[in-house]
Amino acid sequence: MASGRAPVAPTFVRLDGSRVAKPVVHSAPEYVVGIDTYRRDRGQFRLPGVARPAAVGFEFALVLNDTSEAQLRVAPWYNPYLGPRKEMGPTGLDLLYNEAATVDVARRDGAFDSLFVTTNRWRIGRGGRTYSARGVNRGRLRYGRTAESTLADWYVDPATGLIEIRVAWGLLNVTDPSSRRVMVRYRRDGVFETAQTDGFRFAIAVLDQASGASVAGIEPERTYAWPTWEEPAWHERLKPAYFAMREVWGSW
Repeated sequence: MASGRAPVAPTFVRLDGSRVAKPVVHSAPEYVVGIDTYRRDRGQFRLPGVARPAAVGFEFALVLNDTSEAQLRVAPWYNPYLGPRKEMGPTGLDLLYNEAATVDVARRDGAFDSLFVTTNRWRIGRGGRTYSARGVNRGRLRYGRTAESTLADWYVDPATGLIEIRVAWGLLNVTDPSSRRVMVRYRRDGVFETAQTDGFRFAIAVLDQASGASVAGIEPERTYAWPTWEEPAWHERLKPAYFAMREVWGSW
């Protein structure tokens, strides 16, 4: 790996509202951000709600409806975990991993899945009662500022027209950000094959929620390849809870 220093931090995406549309939080148009993480000739070439195919294929799509509904979605064939399907039986999610997971697919049907992962498998209790499988959507994004909560994932700054989104590397199937390695396929027995990506490409679409039509869009202009590193740069900071605790116990 090349030497250098870079922070071990989640991926940050900043949308400049002056280029697409002025962000409005509560009655906003729907923003869709396509993220191509590996090979521009693979992935989903049509973003959710966008009729015209893009010039590159996307493995992921950020869908921002409003402050209560935003999530990261994945091309169905690239989700490392099994997602629910109509034809599945009760134990269909027991395998946990998606044994068909691969990056080597190219489609133009606009299909994207949630980042669902099973947390509780289907089971039968001692008394014969059955319990359905349960899971969680890892891709749901919480709205807010990090100064208020370290769990916040995205925020709109009305004054500057910027939308800032924080996405964990693992949600984008990045296995080692220090060497730009991403998952390319599942080899079974819990083993995933990886490869180095040349970088990420982003596309932005703005949809009219009333009509469903795309009102503005930006095709990927360049590939963003972050510098690799051997030793990460880091810094310390105080969490918001520190200041609340200091107010309560500061005089003790």
